[in-house]
Amino acid sequence: MKNILDHLYRIEKAISKATTLRETCDIILKRGLPVVKAHSGQLKVINPDQNRLVTIASWNVKEPPEEARKPVTSRGVCGRAAKTGKYVYITNLDMNRAHGKKLAQYAGTEYGKHLQRRKSQLAIPLKIRNEIVGVLDVHSHRYEAFSVNDIRFLEFLATRAAAAVGYANAFKRISTLQQISDSISGQLDLLKLLQTIQQEIERLIPVLDTTCILISDTKTQQLLPFFRCPYIQPNGECTHCTPHHPVIRDALKTQTIALTHREEPREAEQKKTLYHFEVAMPMIWNNVTVGVVTGRGLTTEPFSQLDQELWMRISRVTAKAVYTARRYAEVENEIEQRRFELEVLGKAGQIINSSQNLAEVLSLIMTEGLKILGERNKSFFIALYDPQTQELVTKVGGGEFFKQEMIGQRQSIQSGIMGWVFRNQAPYLSVDIHQDKHYVERLEKTLSEFAVPLIHNNTVLGVLDLESTDLNDFDEEHQFIIKSLANYAAIAIRNAQLYDEVRDQERIKQELRIARQIQHHLLPATAPHFPTLNVAALALSAREVGGDFYDFIDFQETPHRNKLGIVIADVSGKGIPAGIVMATSKSVFQIQALSRIEPAAVMQESNHWLVRNLQKDMFVAAAYAVIDTQHKRMEYSIAGQPLPLLIRAGTEIPLDSMEPRYPLGFRANIPYSQRAIQLQTGDILIFYTDGLIEATNKAGELYDLHHLTTIVNDNPNRSPADIIQLIIKDVKRFTKTIDQSDDLTLVVIQVC
Repeated sequence: MKNILDHLYRIEKAISKATTLRETCDIILKRGLPVVKAHSGQLKVINPDQNRLVTIASWNVKEPPEEARKPVTSRGVCGRAAKTGKYVYITNLDMNRAHGKKLAQYAGTEYGKHLQRRKSQLAIPLKIRNEIVGVLDVHSHRYEAFSVNDIRFLEFLATRAAAAVGYANAFKRISTLQQISDSISGQLDLLKLLQTIQQEIERLIPVLDTTCILISDTKTQQLLPFFRCPYIQPNGECTHCTPHHPVIRDALKTQTIALTHREEPREAEQKKTLYHFEVAMPMIWNNVTVGVVTGRGLTTEPFSQLDQELWMRISRVTAKAVYTARRYAEVENEIEQRRFELEVLGKAGQIINSSQNLAEVLSLIMTEGLKILGERNKSFFIALYDPQTQELVTKVGGGEFFKQEMIGQRQSIQSGIMGWVFRNQAPYLSVDIHQDKHYVERLEKTLSEFAVPLIHNNTVLGVLDLESTDLNDFDEEHQFIIKSLANYAAIAIRNAQLYDEVRDQERIKQELRIARQIQHHLLPATAPHFPTLNVAALALSAREVGGDFYDFIDFQETPHRNKLGIVIADVSGKGIPAGIVMATSKSVFQIQALSRIEPAAVMQESNHWLVRNLQKDMFVAAAYAVIDTQHKRMEYSIAGQPLPLLIRAGTEIPLDSMEPRYPLGFRANIPYSQRAIQLQTGDILIFYTDGLIEATNKAGELYDLHHLTTIVNDNPNRSPADIIQLIIKDVKRFTKTIDQSDDLTLVVIQVC
C-alpha cells in the first residue's frame, strides 16, 4: 500500500508541472500503467460533435485510424464503459467474440500480432460531475492481470485524467465565449448583430438550423422570426416559431435553456432532414426577455450540463448586445423623428409667433396646422373659453368639410368631447364617434375626432379640435404633432391675449414672473453626479425673462454614458423674445448633442438649424464642451462665447482659442472647430457668459476676470456651489448700486 502511495505522490507531483493536456495524459500512462504491470494503454475522450471516442494519448500501442475513433455506441469494451459509466473488465480476451473478430480482421499485420499478445483489458470511464468525458483503456499480456487494488489505483488515474480533460474543456468554453463576446461587442446594427450571433452559435455546436426570434411588440410579447425560418408550412404559417411551441414555451416559462432529445431522429417539417434534438435559449437582460434562439441538431447525445451552462452564458452576452442594439435603434429613430418634427413645428411656431393680434394668431395656427396634417377628410377648429358664460366659442376653423357658419358657435364646457377635454385638461381620442358617449354632433360626416387642450401656465385657454370622415384617422404620430402644435398655439394665443391686455400693467408683470418660473424650470433642476466631477450652475436674468441658459447633456441612454455635455449660451436681446429663442435653442442643442458626440459637429448642425429658423437680428453665443469623466479629458467648441477659465494649482491655464468664433444663427456655413485638453484632479473649470466680464462699477470700469482666480485660491476647500455664491457676492461688491444690465450665467466644475 505504501508503495502505491509513493507512486501516486510521484505521479501527482509530475502532473503538477505539466502545462498541457497531452503532457498530463503521457505522465498518467507512462508512469501509472507500469505500476500495475500493464503492457499498453490509451486515453480516449468523447468528441460530442461526432459522438465518437478519439484517442488523445497512448503508450506501447498505435492503433489504425479507424480504431482511434470508435463510436460511443460501440459494443466494444471502451464503448460500453462510456455508455454505462462503469468500468468494464475482460479477464480473458481469448473468450471475447469482438476481440476474435478484430484478430481475424488484422491477421498477418503488426497490429494483429499486437492484439494476439493481449490477454486481458480494462476500460475505466472518465467522469466529471457524473458526466462521461472519455475512457482510460488498459491492456495486459496476462490473464486476470488486474487485482482490486490495481483497479482502484487505475480509477484514481482516471479521475486525474478526467480533471485534466475538464480543465481543457473549460478553457475551450471560456475561449469560445470570449470569441463570441469579442465578435458582437460594440455592434449596434441590429441586423448585423443578429447575423453574427446566428453564425457564432452555428459554429459552436452542430445545429441543423438556427432562428433568432425577437419580441417585436413589447405590449403583446408576440414572437416573430427575424431571419427566414426553415420550418414555414405551405400556408405561410410556422408552428415552430411561436411562443406555443413546447421547447420555446418551456424556455420562456422557466427563463432558462430548454431542450428535447430523441434517441430516434425525427423528420423536420418541409426539410426532409433528420434531427435528434431541439433547443431554445432565452435572451434576457435587465429582467426583459429580448428574444429566444432556437435550434435543431443532429447530435445523438443529449446536451451535457457544461454545454447548458455555456449556452446560458452565451445567452446573457447576446441578450445584452441585442438589448443595447435595439435601444440604440429606438433612440436613433426617435431622434430622427424628433428632428423632423422639431424642424416642422419650429417653423410653424415662428410663423404663429410673428403676430401679436389674436385673430391673426388664430388664423395662422389653423393655416399651419392644416399644412402639416393635410386638409383632406379633415376639419380643424379652435374654440376659446369665455369665462363669463363658461362656454367654448369657436373662433376659427378650416378644412375640407368645415362650414363657415360654425364660427361663433358656443358649446358648454359640461358637454361634448371638447367639454371633456377642457374639464380634464387632457387630450381625448375618439376612434369611432358613433360608439362614443361624449360626442355631440356638429358635422354629420364626422367618424373620428381628436381634441387637445390649449394650456398655458396650468390654465386652459381653449381647445384645438380635429374631426375626420375616416375611422381611427389619428395615429400616435398625428397625436404627437397636434399636441406639440397646441403647445406652440397656447403660448402664441396667450401672448396675443397679453398684448390685447397691455393696459393692465400689473397683470403683464404677473405673467412675466410666471414666464420667469417657466424658464427657470427649463434649466436643469439638479447638477449631474459623477465620481470624478463636482458640478454647480446658476443663471441670473437682468429682466423677468432672460436669454442666458445652461444645460447638461445626459448620454446615459447612448454608447457614451461615461461622458457629460455642458452647454452655456447667451441669446441676443432680452425679455420674452430672447426667452422664446432660449427655449428653442435649448431643444436644438439637446437633439443635436444626442445625435453626434463631437462638439464642433454639434455647433455646425445647431448653427445650420438656427440660421434657417431665427429672425435675422437674433443669434446665440454659445460654448459647448464634452467631458470624458472616466479619462478626465475635455473637448470643446466656442461660438461667440468667452473661453472657459481653467484654474490649476492656483494658476490660470490658458485654453487654445479657435477661429472663427461667430455666434450661432449669425451666418450660414461657418466651419466651427474644436480643441481638447487633459484635465487633472483638483482643476477648477469656470464657464461664464459676458454678463460677468461686462459688469460695470460707477467709474465705468469692467469686472476683472482675475478676481475669479483669487476667489478660488482664497477658498481652496469650497465646493463649486460655494464658489458661485462667492463670485456673485464679489460682482455685487464691485458694481455696488449699479443695476445688473445683462444676464449672468455661471457653471463651475471641480475635477475630483
